[in-house]
Amino acid sequence: MRRLSFGLALISSFTACGYTDGGGGSNTLEVIATLEYRTSENEMASEVQVRKSGAAVEGATITLTDGETDERFVAEQQNSGQNVRYRVTIPGYHRRIAIKVEQGSDDLHGQLEGPGTHIITSPSNAQIVDRSSSGDDLSVRWKTTDGIAADEVTLRLSDGDYQTTLKDDHGKGSIPVSKLGAGDETVHVIRRNRVTLEGGVGASALEISYHVENTIVVND
Repeated sequence: MRRLSFGLALISSFTACGYTDGGGGSNTLEVIATLEYRTSENEMASEVQVRKSGAAVEGATITLTDGETDERFVAEQQNSGQNVRYRVTIPGYHRRIAIKVEQGSDDLHGQLEGPGTHIITSPSNAQIVDRSSSGDDLSVRWKTTDGIAADEVTLRLSDGDYQTTLKDDHGKGSIPVSKLGAGDETVHVIRRNRVTLEGGVGASALEISYHVENTIVVND
């Protein structure tokens, strides 16, 4: 985990990296777990996919535990066959999450510290953006509470009109003005941390995202 500023951020950086752990397990399951907190809804949408030898696994027990409060959340199976997913909606933002997956003799565990909270400082909510005077790019800036960089940052517009992922979290990016829709347009900044789950196979990973959005008004 990278450092954006000195002092408290440096201390926090070591603390965050110390919690994250790829864990272990039977090395028989492929587990892909994604948790995304949206400030607009104040909840974390959590989805876990579990496969073994390429086939979706049914009947797994999946527990997500808050690393600070020890509060536990169980992801319930949705659908069946190859479309199996395990989901749970968790109120509020839980930055430190441990995952445990069990199915018969197969198991996996690991833990991750997600990104710190952030706000979008530019463009501000309800800001009016004039295409004719904005140049080629709309500057997007965000500020974190702890100064610690996330693993990556996605900038996105609503309706899938534009999306780009930055591998460096410098607190700033840009969106082509030509991609902005006229009228109300929503700018999304999604900061994300990820850890490879070492007790699994394939693309096994645990991912936590923090999602903030501001709505602007675009004039031609």
